[in-house]
Amino acid sequence: MIVPADALIKLQNSIGDYDAISGLYVTKGDQHFPIMLGHPDDKKDFTPQIGRSKTGNIEECNGLGLGFTLFKTDLFKKMPKPHFRTIDRVGEDKRFERMQLDCYFFYNARQAGYRFAVDTSLLLGHYDTEQGKIFYAKRENKNNGTA
Repeated sequence: MIVPADALIKLQNSIGDYDAISGLYVTKGDQHFPIMLGHPDDKKDFTPQIGRSKTGNIEECNGLGLGFTLFKTDLFKKMPKPHFRTIDRVGEDKRFERMQLDCYFFYNARQAGYRFAVDTSLLLGHYDTEQGKIFYAKRENKNNGTA
């Protein structure tokens, strides 16, 4: 992760009543989805929140990545173990389901009532060692389209 020098201080100032907060970063590769998962009105929604990631505000969501996230330690003390697992299974609808470490943790914590957010004003770089590239989140700007 490529982070500004004051990133941790920004997250500390932004966490408020949330149990974890992250800066905004995107997936690596050709399609860049924000790692800001699910609309908080639906605890089971874990789709990337593309439009909401461009606000420059603190946006509540259901899940985050683990690249640069500040957690309140009580969250780990209260959540049952194991905190992190990867699950591959066939669901009730006979479709294959995969849940990586981050989604497993945030899904279970969200179902238990914990709250998460992304500070979309804090743009982070996601470094891909295989391609030698850094992928950055972009925010729309009224002046020239992107920031």
